[in-house]
Amino acid sequence: MLATLHKWLPKIALLVLFVGALYLRLHNLVETSFFDVDTSRDLIAVDHIVRYQEHHLAVPDAAGSENKLKNSPVYYYVLIPFYLLGKSPEGMLYVLNIAASLNVFVFYLIGKRLKNHWAGLLCAALFGWNILYVEMTSNILQPFFLSVFLPWGFLVMLVSWQKKSVSSFVGSLLIFGLAIHIHSSVLTLAVPFAVYFVAMNAYFWKRNRYVVFFSTALVAALAGFWIVASGQLSISTNIFSYLFNVLVRHHISPVSSPKSVEFFPEVSPDFSLTVLYVAVVWGLCLLSYFLRRTTYSLPERQKQTPVHIFFGLLSCLQR
Repeated sequence: MLATLHKWLPKIALLVLFVGALYLRLHNLVETSFFDVDTSRDLIAVDHIVRYQEHHLAVPDAAGSENKLKNSPVYYYVLIPFYLLGKSPEGMLYVLNIAASLNVFVFYLIGKRLKNHWAGLLCAALFGWNILYVEMTSNILQPFFLSVFLPWGFLVMLVSWQKKSVSSFVGSLLIFGLAIHIHSSVLTLAVPFAVYFVAMNAYFWKRNRYVVFFSTALVAALAGFWIVASGQLSISTNIFSYLFNVLVRHHISPVSSPKSVEFFPEVSPDFSLTVLYVAVVWGLCLLSYFLRRTTYSLPERQKQTPVHIFFGLLSCLQR
């Protein structure tokens, strides 16, 4: 009896986490959602593509970039399946939030691969029930939509790192190559992605150099396609200016709905920033302690350490 319960308990807990995440997102969704100018522009563009076959070459500015970077029109086509399923802006919101709730399983698989079922449940709870993550999906905005899509890239990246799989490695490159068309904030992951790319190619260099040549050509092609599709001008200046904006100058929450303003009317930006940093440090300490309490042998621990460092970098950069 106890053995059966122990076997099914993680699955039951995961199902509870998924149902809870679904409820948090769908409860009063229409009443708490908001559609700003950027969202309306994107939805009109998608509607015209589907209804009138008006294919767009013009590109929208990247949200939060102060017109320093532009997005790719590929983003419009990524939204089309959500439009066809939802049939309306409100319907698209429901489809988007169901997809975001499914990420509970993605975060579970990430944690499980890092250690075990319980680490997976911890990751699923921390991310799936994160109130900021829930709030972000109340609007169909470029960076918010990216937060629904990107966890799949992290999972495939982790699988490719652990299994040293060529197909997973190429898949992770394709996912991130598509993600940058959704929103340019993917550029904030340039450093950990470069470390991952170099480490994987260093492994394949001794075993199959064709993988190194192919992956390098693929990344160059994906980067070139993004530059051409998004119509970037003075690309290096714009990228560094954008990264400076995101990482240094503007420490603002991605949530800007009136509801959030009502919750914290007296909180100053400096205080909010302090709370953010404390939360990040505490979360990293807690996660590191949890992951290091393991029965792995010393070689296994050394093998897992780069993975822990990598995801720690992702947590810091994705403030």
